[in-house]
Amino acid sequence: MGQHGQTLKPPPQRNNNDVIVLGKFKTAYKQWHGYLVHFPKLTRHTLGARVDMIFTDCLALTLQAKYQTREQKPVTIEKLSTAFDLLKFFIQLLWEIGALEEKQFLLLSQHLIEIGKMIGGWQQSMLKKNSPDTMQGRQS
Repeated sequence: MGQHGQTLKPPPQRNNNDVIVLGKFKTAYKQWHGYLVHFPKLTRHTLGARVDMIFTDCLALTLQAKYQTREQKPVTIEKLSTAFDLLKFFIQLLWEIGALEEKQFLLLSQHLIEIGKMIGGWQQSMLKKNSPDTMQGRQS
């Protein structure tokens, strides 16, 4: 219950793709978290902690973008894309140093490839929606 006895409601869902991206990120993070607990202590507290932080940053940015206005989203999605590129780089590094087994890396990579395509699509969608031609059409 909110102030004055009103029931609080979540913000309206703006776009189904937003929900799908967030769901994919959650699934990938759960898989990642299952791997992290088995890393050697040094790796878990250094590179593992860094990847975990970037992963949770990506989740937060995805959730933030989900509820933003059309004008606000492009900046957040660009930040998400940059963080996601860092995430992929560090996960590959974990595989290269042997902290992630090949099977784990491949399973996690499948999620990340899918998420990357979705982020790219989200960026393209925002470019189209915020292009001068589209904006003029809304003002008429």
